[in-house]
Amino acid sequence: MDQPILQLVYSSRATEPFNSVQMEALLEGARRFNAEHDITGMLLYADGHFLQVLEGPQETVETLLARIDADPRHDHVRVLLRSQRAHRDFPDWHMAYHLVDEATRSTHPELAFFFSDDFSAEHFLPWSTPVGYLLLAFRAMSIQAPAA
Repeated sequence: MDQPILQLVYSSRATEPFNSVQMEALLEGARRFNAEHDITGMLLYADGHFLQVLEGPQETVETLLARIDADPRHDHVRVLLRSQRAHRDFPDWHMAYHLVDEATRSTHPELAFFFSDDFSAEHFLPWSTPVGYLLLAFRAMSIQAPAA
């Protein structure tokens, strides 16, 4: 049996909004790092807010979270869910990504809840399967994750 992995969900706010060039640079670096360190997951971005799922060896994920928390491009890093898992929800995605734009919000208005300034871990707890919800919403957006 494989070693359990840590699945961590966090939200943060960008200190300055990211443009497409900055986001592509962030994703390129994250995908390279994640591939080298056995980390998978997904990232949603909307109006300067990030929502990310990270999966991998516990020590590696915790170290990455500390790096993210110290990154001057982020503030208000809040862990929403931390759980040990037998299997990954994103086994083939070193970092899937979707920009949650107006079109996405109009199709999936429930996602706006995740990207408000007052969103907190307490808001996240009532969801019986928060990562399951995110997975379904993410897949419903017909995202094609890069092969990275």
